[in-house]
Amino acid sequence: MPMKGQFDGRGQWDGGPRTLVAAQPSTVIAPPTRPRGRAPESTWTGHVYSLSGYAKMTRELLFRVSNTVRVSLVQGIVCEVPNNVDALTRARIDAYRTIVVSPKAPFVMIHTPLMEKRKNNICYTMMETQKIHPEFIRRINNYYDEVWLPTQWNLDVARDSGLKVPGHVMNIGVNSAIFRPMERQPLPPCTLLTTKRSKVCEVPKGFVFVFCGFPTFRKGMDTLLSAFEAAFKDDPDVSLVLMTTYTRISRLNYDPWKGGPEPVDLKAKVYELTGIYTDYELAEVYNGCDCYVGASKGEGWDMPLTEAASCGLPVIAPLAYSHHEFMDDKVAFAFRPDGYKPVENSANISQWYDGMPLAFFGKKAHDDLVDLMRYVKKNPEKARERGGLLMNRLHTSFSWEIAADRVTRRLLEVQP
Repeated sequence: MPMKGQFDGRGQWDGGPRTLVAAQPSTVIAPPTRPRGRAPESTWTGHVYSLSGYAKMTRELLFRVSNTVRVSLVQGIVCEVPNNVDALTRARIDAYRTIVVSPKAPFVMIHTPLMEKRKNNICYTMMETQKIHPEFIRRINNYYDEVWLPTQWNLDVARDSGLKVPGHVMNIGVNSAIFRPMERQPLPPCTLLTTKRSKVCEVPKGFVFVFCGFPTFRKGMDTLLSAFEAAFKDDPDVSLVLMTTYTRISRLNYDPWKGGPEPVDLKAKVYELTGIYTDYELAEVYNGCDCYVGASKGEGWDMPLTEAASCGLPVIAPLAYSHHEFMDDKVAFAFRPDGYKPVENSANISQWYDGMPLAFFGKKAHDDLVDLMRYVKKNPEKARERGGLLMNRLHTSFSWEIAADRVTRRLLEVQP
């Protein structure tokens, strides 16, 4: 039992006798609405257990922001199965579900906007399209007091799409203690998708390009595979590894080879690597490769790219959408889209893509990508030098500690 006038060990003031000095009316300070001695607090919800960028963002910020702010994690608003993180991480996450905070605490939805009206309601979200779906914007304007977005590009697009509530750029980041250069290790066995030896399981050798992402049309694997074949069909010492995490590229609803030769008829070596990997294992995979390459049609942040770059890998990627936040021609090998347009049947992946423009890669972008891959392979030392510049930029300006500091400071500003 704490003595009167002391904190009770749970962040609450026990209230004992205190001597108050009367102040002149002109100097009276309004009492805080939060009980004296109570820690700042917030309620969070969103993906947290999965392999998605949203989930990793929630975990990385939760563990850091909670050093200053009492965070209660709400279950049930966003459904997910808690089986994609290790037992220790899950236990750490679950502990936040036992924390109780005031109903007036700022409520942070780390997800696309749901129609949940509350006081002090914040949506921490992102979108990959060049214009944001009207219903997405309507929900933010009608149900949230403010919105947090990971890049200035996200915020500019939201405003151009009709955002009316206040918006704040809240960059996300990388964990440079895990994603860093290290001694090269052999890659795990991968499944060969192309050539007459298709379906063989082996360790890729030679110069290895890598891409990581969930296999949908947005990730632009069709452009990447076509350009890779054009660049290296006559070079058996080059490989491309597609890390598709826990979903195989051969799903019936996505075929990146559609309209072109069958994989078995291609000559350039393309491998697939599936499975659930910890961050430490991901870092080892990236350090077993020579270059990260992507041709996404849109990215709200692009966490796999930044984590690979944080390991010192040179990066080939579109200079578009959120990539403008951390990437340019000085630190990466960039190519440009030929334009932006909606993608047919994109609503099958997300309702928010329906009719919204995404990057389009035509002949010029395709040829530029071919040239950049050939250059990086031919000039590995120069490529690594440029990759080191991007790595340093990420480590200096885009750490999770910096991201958490911004979120924490904003939460302190909006305490009731």
